[in-house]
Amino acid sequence: MLRLKSQPKKGSRPKSAPLGGTFILLEISVEQTFQTAAVASLVACHFVDGVVDGIQAILCGAADDTAAKRIAAALTRPGNGLTPVTLSMKGFVYDALLHTDQKQYAPYVLENIRSVYLKMLNEGATSVWETELGAHDFGGAGSLCHGWSALPIYYLHKLLP
Repeated sequence: MLRLKSQPKKGSRPKSAPLGGTFILLEISVEQTFQTAAVASLVACHFVDGVVDGIQAILCGAADDTAAKRIAAALTRPGNGLTPVTLSMKGFVYDALLHTDQKQYAPYVLENIRSVYLKMLNEGATSVWETELGAHDFGGAGSLCHGWSALPIYYLHKLLP
């Protein structure tokens, strides 16, 4: 449910808004949106403009603690039926899980890194691929060196003593 919260006077703008234009501030009733685990699971895997809603709800603070825990549980449940994210989205998933409960989800993140990225090392990779299929993806045109190559190092450094 979206509610009109306020509308700034003509010529004024919120400090964070870009210059010009009319601005309407909307308040999102997240509590109502995430009322059931089924809805939280759906939101956790529903794509809008290429961004996973549940992950973004956690990261931007729109999901309260209860909703964040339901979304995180859905994301980490084996056989959850959710569409797996690509390697480019793994950092967002890891951040959302760690933001929800670092102590609980750090082992999951570390195991996920090991299982996904170790396959690449075992195949002789010296950098991280664009996708888990490497050069075999995109009709043999998959990139073998991509910008998110640093993700495993970042999370290993962050989570290991």
